[in-house]
Amino acid sequence: MIDFHVVPEALRANVRELHEVAEAWAGAKSKLEDRHLATGDLGYLGDQENIVSLYNDALNAVLERLQSGFESLNNATDALRGIADEYESRDAEFYAEFGYINDQIDR
Repeated sequence: MIDFHVVPEALRANVRELHEVAEAWAGAKSKLEDRHLATGDLGYLGDQENIVSLYNDALNAVLERLQSGFESLNNATDALRGIADEYESRDAEFYAEFGYINDQIDR
C-alpha cells in the first residue's frame, strides 16, 4: 500500500506561485491592449497590403489567448486553494477527534 500525505502549506505555496503567474499574464495583456494599429499607420503600402488588419487580427488572437491563460491559471489557483482548505479542515477535525485522546495519553 502506498502512503502519501497532503501538505496544505505546500499547496498554498503553489497557489501563490500560480497567482503570480496569472498576474503576469494579465500584465502582459494590459500592455498589449492599446497596441492596435489604425488605418494609415503603416502608410499607403500598409493599407494596400492589408497589413494593419492582419496585425490587428494577430494581436486580437494573442489577447484572447492571454485572457484564456489568465482564466485557466485563476481556475487552477481557486481549485488548489479549495483543496488546501479542505485538507486543513479535515486535519483540524481529525486532531479534534483524535489529537485530544493522544494528548490525554501522553500525560
